[in-house]
Amino acid sequence: MALQLEKVHEMERDAGGRDVLVKSNPYVRFVDSTHGQINVQAGRFYSSGLGQPVIPFKDVPDWAWKALRAMSPEGRLSIGMPEDVEGIAELPEPEPEAEPSKDAQSLGDVEEPGKTLVDYIYELDHSIAAHWTKKGLPDLNALTELTGKRVSRGEAESAAPDYRRKES
Repeated sequence: MALQLEKVHEMERDAGGRDVLVKSNPYVRFVDSTHGQINVQAGRFYSSGLGQPVIPFKDVPDWAWKALRAMSPEGRLSIGMPEDVEGIAELPEPEPEAEPSKDAQSLGDVEEPGKTLVDYIYELDHSIAAHWTKKGLPDLNALTELTGKRVSRGEAESAAPDYRRKES
């Protein structure tokens, strides 16, 4: 099962033409300025990017476990983790997904939301100097070019606090 960032909220259109939430796949992204990012969804850890394989629990770095333990028990439950993660063993594979309702029209043809600012920031290339300021911050001109809209320093910092260029 792959990370489903593009399907965090699955909607269907009912007979009355209204969009109805039929499934939610919440996730959380943990970011460490030195080690990168790890996503957690449905009780599984994933590397950054769509379609990445599951990271076995034994290979999850300590900083990601620390971030998971810092979440509230309710927050951990929402992403498929148990309330108490101390001594957690690998979770069983999730049940196969049920077929969508025959009374509802799929919204598969409807354009889904695009990338967020944090996605663009994490995709900046650490080897390209033009993507970064002299202080190692994401370059606002590069972000503006990627996103198609003007990005402020406050927006960039809010989207990815303390994210810096990695030294090569």
